[in-house]
Amino acid sequence: MTIRPGLLFAITSCLAVTACGDDVDLQKIKEKTKKQFPKLQHVEPGTVHEWLSEDQKLIVLDVREDVEFKVSHLNGAQRVAPDADADTVLKSVLKQAPADAKVIVYCSVGVRSANMAKRLADAGVKNVYNMNGSIFQWANEGRPVFQGNKQTEKVHPYNKKWGKLLKPELHADVEPVD
Repeated sequence: MTIRPGLLFAITSCLAVTACGDDVDLQKIKEKTKKQFPKLQHVEPGTVHEWLSEDQKLIVLDVREDVEFKVSHLNGAQRVAPDADADTVLKSVLKQAPADAKVIVYCSVGVRSANMAKRLADAGVKNVYNMNGSIFQWANEGRPVFQGNKQTEKVHPYNKKWGKLLKPELHADVEPVD
């Protein structure tokens, strides 16, 4: 049986939320994601920040909805639809990437990005990493986010439940995704 990437995301997102109940906890989600994707390379936002400052060969993929990306993203990130298949990403975003480039994938908390990173790894991308904790942890720890090329302070909170994982002062005043 083949499961479409979008359906896989919906199932794993439900599992992550169910694992945390109504009291969502970023650390529990990170642990659950690492356990669910044991063969995947996971990296913390602090390490990604170091890699970016070292000017290493990095490709940064934002695997959130367009409305989330437009509010803010990591500087230089390229948006990829959460349900995009690996071939589409390989033929578009990664076709010009150096073979030794590290591919960093992030979303809000690390679930959608883990799904995308797994699809890319399964398609043969060697240096793909899921940024566990993703943009919520990145912003919560005081790292810069951008709207276009301009630094901003706000992040799309996704929805009321997931938004609990983002410091209240960082919430953009926007409609929820779902």
